[in-house]
Amino acid sequence: MARMIPRLVLHSRRYGWLYGVFLLLIGLGLTDGPNARATILASASASAAAQQHFGVWMLEPGGSTAPLMREAGATWTRVAISWAGTERSPGVYHWGGADSQVNAARAGGFQILLSVMTHPSWAADTPCGPIRPEHIPTFVNFMKAVVARYAAPPYNIRYFELGNEPDNSDATSYAWVGGCWGKGPNQAAGAGGDRYAELMKAVYPAMKAVNSGIIVTNGGLAYDAWLTEGGPFDPNFVTDFLAAGGGQALDAINFHYYHAFAYRWGSVEGKAADLQTRFRNATGRTLPLILTEMGHPSSKPADSADPNTYSEEDQARFVFRGYAQAIALGIYPILWFQDMDRPHLSGGYSYGLLRSNLSAKPAYTAYRVLTDELAGTTFWRRWTNLGNRLQAYTYTGSGKTRVVVWREAGGSALLPFPVAGAGASLRVVTREGTQRLIADGSAED
Repeated sequence: MARMIPRLVLHSRRYGWLYGVFLLLIGLGLTDGPNARATILASASASAAAQQHFGVWMLEPGGSTAPLMREAGATWTRVAISWAGTERSPGVYHWGGADSQVNAARAGGFQILLSVMTHPSWAADTPCGPIRPEHIPTFVNFMKAVVARYAAPPYNIRYFELGNEPDNSDATSYAWVGGCWGKGPNQAAGAGGDRYAELMKAVYPAMKAVNSGIIVTNGGLAYDAWLTEGGPFDPNFVTDFLAAGGGQALDAINFHYYHAFAYRWGSVEGKAADLQTRFRNATGRTLPLILTEMGHPSSKPADSADPNTYSEEDQARFVFRGYAQAIALGIYPILWFQDMDRPHLSGGYSYGLLRSNLSAKPAYTAYRVLTDELAGTTFWRRWTNLGNRLQAYTYTGSGKTRVVVWREAGGSALLPFPVAGAGASLRVVTREGTQRLIADGSAED
């Protein structure tokens, strides 16, 4: 995608023609474009203000990045607590470590999605995988205690996640992802999507009995990088999970989306639609969606065989694209992975909005611009009939309209904007925060 500012030509019919060379945020005083159609893509949390969807996963929720993330507009974070560290022997709880993590996020002003990870050795063969059957009741009691503690004041946490990427099948080399319930050559003892479903079916009603207002969700699904294509994830995990009734034991579908897999899904929309359809067919319910990880790195390891190319500019573009699409789908919350570059903990990739020295990357600036501009708005509609060159998403509220626009393909493209009347103007904001006002009748008309 080209990076220059587009030029607009305003005609007597009061249409602004946007020549596509972008990734842009456009703040406008305008009426609906002739290509616009009211296409609401999903209803989950559709009433939530756009800015409230933004989150970030910080490995240290009380660390030096927290104020920078709040300044950028992040309202959510994901806090992982350890079952092994909290219940060191059956029935004996030590809440100090978990409280410290939760309180650090609260002190930073974040809403919290609480993720429970790391099984104790007395309950499971691996810290990431299946719990021994005799200790399923022990885990159920632990999760009841977690809800009783953290869903109540002063914490008031509403979202609870069981593990992370449970479809991982490699308990040897990839245990660090937080889950390993998938089947594969290096699987954990007793692995399978059906086993994870049995856990969810045991723990879900117990947690809801403690507090019916909470949202219980699966550990975020990787749902790509499958064993069949050289990755560690079980391609049959979701099928097995749903066949065993696991889809009835959660309140939302939790998944991950990384732009490197756009070749498979097209976009976050494609992956979300695939999962939502599969769960709907299995359960008869249209479940809301959660993204506990969405990201795109700015660089890869020097010796990587990854054929994709990465840059800080591409990462910044994806901030606009990913959030515009995910918010339009009603996905809530949406957590960027991650706050700052930690290549040593991310396979050598740099996923952060900030560099390791805390300096701002273009992605951080794009994130901040987007949260600022969408403040007070909600998703209204996606523009259709734009062909395969442009994408446009309209957000309205607080007396303003914002349209997030980018170009998908090469070459020029036209996008008409009917303005409100003679003398009206278009305010054009780039992902770098550069602004222009282009008025009807001005020299640029």
